[in-house]
Amino acid sequence: DILFVGIGEDGHFASLFPNSYPSSHEEDIILVEDSPKPPSKRVSVSYAALDRYCKEGDIYLLLFGEGKRYAYEQLQEEGGDVRSLPSRYFLVHNFHFTLATDLYDKRKKQ
Repeated sequence: DILFVGIGEDGHFASLFPNSYPSSHEEDIILVEDSPKPPSKRVSVSYAALDRYCKEGDIYLLLFGEGKRYAYEQLQEEGGDVRSLPSRYFLVHNFHFTLATDLYDKRKKQ
């Protein structure tokens, strides 16, 4: 019913890194064998599982700390690509989510 997703500096989440989308996996849990961050082998939830189980839940995307600025700003951009920024998956597939962050948009006056 509730999904908390930490977003990485490159926009990844749940070991779903850039260039991991789309995935043909139909299983809920997948093996990630080429993670760009240690450890190189991990398990993750698949995009298919997110589609199956999270569409109706409350989703919170968490971006805290200045190191997440790139991902935060790219998530705000119009027309971005899921392949290069996996967290855009939630936008592209019309999930209802709340963005939780301590960052602000430097382009707008506060």
